[in-house]
Amino acid sequence: MEDFRDMPHMRSAAVPPRRMRWVHNEPHLNDMLADPITQMLMRRDGVQEAEIRHLVERLRRRRKGAAGND
Repeated sequence: MEDFRDMPHMRSAAVPPRRMRWVHNEPHLNDMLADPITQMLMRRDGVQEAEIRHLVERLRRRRKGAAGND
């Protein structure tokens, strides 16, 4: 699988390069939500950051509960 984090041609010239933190080979949620392209897509789709965070927290609690039932 390709790693796009260090590919300069994948960066916009208008946005200064910024390194995302990665956890378990995935970008950190805070960094993803702060990304200008992500923000643009969320505005276009009418999605609020709070909705995403609420959904992630709900899934995290559900997953933690399911793991405790093993």
